[in-house]
Amino acid sequence: MIATYGGQGDAGILAAISTYFRCLDAEDWATMREIWHPDGEMRAVGARPRTGIDAITDLMEKLFVPWVEHRDQPGRILVAGQTATVEVTFRGTTETGAEVRFDAVDVIDFSDARIVRLTNWYDVDLARQALAEAAGGATK
Repeated sequence: MIATYGGQGDAGILAAISTYFRCLDAEDWATMREIWHPDGEMRAVGARPRTGIDAITDLMEKLFVPWVEHRDQPGRILVAGQTATVEVTFRGTTETGAEVRFDAVDVIDFSDARIVRLTNWYDVDLARQALAEAAGGATK
């Protein structure tokens, strides 16, 4: 479901969001680099902020190491001016075959349909606990 407010540049923003999630799922870092502003910033739960395309794609690569298979499924997208809020459901499969699911929210700021800032919010403790359980390890 997509709800938009403001109308200015929504098509470019929605295309960039679609490309962003397609790149995450395919781990296509070369194409991912094209939709980020060179001085873009990413803030992910549990990680220090990253600035610049190299630092951002490096972080993204590391985030997906535990997953043999993964999918970030965008749900509702709210666009207000040059900012989009996206509800996301993450589903991943670990090396042991365990499946993990959790919800997240991405807040993405754009300039000329390029990402200038992305803040990712999710329950990091829940995600870590799910990973630990999937690995057969102890939980909190």
